[in-house]
Amino acid sequence: MSLEPDNLYNEVAVSFGWFGLPWNMAVTASAAMGQGSQETGFNPYTINPNVAVDALPFDNLDGDISVTRADLAVSARPMDRLRLRGSAAYDERDNDSRQGTFTSIVHTDLFPIVDDRVNAVYGYERTRLNGSADFDVYDDLAIGVGGEWRNTDRTGSALEVSGEEVLDGWGRVQFRPSGYLGIVAKGGVEERDPDRYDVNVAAGFGQNPLMRKYNMAYRYRSYGELLANVAIGSLPLSLGASVFYGDDSYLQSDLGLDSGLDRRYGVDLNWTVNEKIAAYAMLGREKIDSRTRGSSTFTTADWVGRVEDDFETYGAGVNAQFTDKIGVNLDYSYGAGNSRTRIMGAGDGIFPVVKSELSSFKAGVTYGFSERTDLRLTWWYETLKTSDWSYDAQPAAMPTVLGLGVDPYNYDVNYVTLSMSYRFGGPKATEAAAE
Repeated sequence: MSLEPDNLYNEVAVSFGWFGLPWNMAVTASAAMGQGSQETGFNPYTINPNVAVDALPFDNLDGDISVTRADLAVSARPMDRLRLRGSAAYDERDNDSRQGTFTSIVHTDLFPIVDDRVNAVYGYERTRLNGSADFDVYDDLAIGVGGEWRNTDRTGSALEVSGEEVLDGWGRVQFRPSGYLGIVAKGGVEERDPDRYDVNVAAGFGQNPLMRKYNMAYRYRSYGELLANVAIGSLPLSLGASVFYGDDSYLQSDLGLDSGLDRRYGVDLNWTVNEKIAAYAMLGREKIDSRTRGSSTFTTADWVGRVEDDFETYGAGVNAQFTDKIGVNLDYSYGAGNSRTRIMGAGDGIFPVVKSELSSFKAGVTYGFSERTDLRLTWWYETLKTSDWSYDAQPAAMPTVLGLGVDPYNYDVNYVTLSMSYRFGGPKATEAAAE
């Protein structure tokens, strides 16, 4: 029942560049230090005089966060056909906010309060190194290799994993046999190796010691991507296509996310009809499959959950400048998604499909009132339809599940705006064209 607290942040930054070095080398660097604070007074545990509460451990958080960043980048071209790039980055967030013991996060007169809580503070130190080399085999073909190393150390309140290292290596091929066709293929592997999992911290959070959180667990990822751009002969048409494949394996997780598979592709078409009209169209689809292992007995795995997500998007639009004063923009986009969940083993069954569908249409007319002033009228219509069993439980499918008691997100919106823009300074458009 209160507004968000006020915050104050100040930062000092410096950057520089050094160019014209041997091997056509360029060096750039930047550094920054900042300080954030927050001293807004706390609300009381409750304003109900009939509920007895302890005193707050202190009146305000006395929040204090220090931020330090440093970046260094080097690029060189020792040969006409060879390009080298490298960078290093350091990022630290030091949270020195005050901590204290609070008597629970909920107070009631129905039962005694016995669960004290200490407000957590979190910080981190992150270091990143990456580099790449690209070589032009000949005019139409270029190959490249690269890699990245990231290290993260988490500080402050205890976490199950205090740090991790990530190694990523990739290779790339670029082929452009003509001015009408260009192809880029890239593939690589990535390994995230966390520090030893602290089961004592997990147990303190009430977690099964065999469970691993997906964002902190060991992960091995292989991925590949293909991009293509085609200009269709002498026609004013260009076609772009992309395909991506990613395979994640959580090889050291007894419980939790076990694997994930991501596939997506997209196609876009751009058409310059004439000097005054341009149009575009696009479509895309993504499928994500994941598998999770869990335990209904707080021991070893006795059930497996599979989730299949399927998304598709479409869009098209036209930009037209009919006269020197009147321009029209039309844009339409459509997106739909389905999520299917199946449990096998203990408590096996199939959840109802979660669905969503979004349609959005924008129309705008721009009128050049003068050489410096434009008037614009815009109409935006959007509709969203969703079906989610977690909000609206379906008794016929799950008679023992109680929904969250809120309506699914469904709406229809008409939004109309009238705006004006004015350009200051510089020569008028006609004068600039004449020059």
